[in-house]
Amino acid sequence: MSYIFRLKKAEPLALMAIRTISSRGALAHTLETSFETVWRRLNQLESVTVGPAIAVYFACDDVTLDVAAGFPVKEQIAGDDRLERIELPAASVATTIHEGAYSRIPHAHEALIEWIAGQKLAIAGPAYEVYWVDPSQAKNESELRTEIVIPVT
Repeated sequence: MSYIFRLKKAEPLALMAIRTISSRGALAHTLETSFETVWRRLNQLESVTVGPAIAVYFACDDVTLDVAAGFPVKEQIAGDDRLERIELPAASVATTIHEGAYSRIPHAHEALIEWIAGQKLAIAGPAYEVYWVDPSQAKNESELRTEIVIPVT
């Protein structure tokens, strides 16, 4: 798959999320259950403005990922024993859109990281994924749309 890369300014973003360590093999299940748990908690509130699901990858190795999964919120919402507020600062970011199956998203990350290096930029924060069209909105995998975002300097 070919990707289109671009630089843009990302506004500060506050998420209510669950942060956990996941094995690569369990990532899909971890994200699904985390998104469901956060969504249920936010739906209990009288008034909350949320955006699309987002996963933030704080650290990764060949076996595990330190990942937070949740939703952006505009309101000040207190965390609890599982839910935490995560602040992503305004930043210059490199992005690309991945179209299709989630199993192919690592290829989009790799391509974006190569493009960043080719532009003589440095990675300046955790990568994150914005799920613009998720399985609840798509009839099949080919309709999924995920934006890969990496802060750069």
